Amino acid sequence: MQNIAKLYVVEYSASQGCFHIHQVEDMLETNLRTFVRSTQPGYIPIAIVETHEQAGEIIETILKKLPETHPAKSKSESML
Repeated sequence: MQNIAKLYVVEYSASQGCFHIHQVEDMLETNLRTFVRSTQPGYIPIAIVETHEQAGEIIETILKKLPETHPAKSKSESML
């Protein structure tokens, strides 16, 4: 079984209107710092996958299903 810390997480930031991909261990470290500082998290987890490539595919799939007016459409598609 793969170490969960090395898996990839797809996150979405409503305030920035974009997606972010990084490893679970980095997300947990950031969330712990956010908790300690009593601040609001900037990203919400959407999916956990085995590879960075799969994370990109998840984002593409999500973007195809969103309405054209969703903030993630214009910002994220320009980043892919």
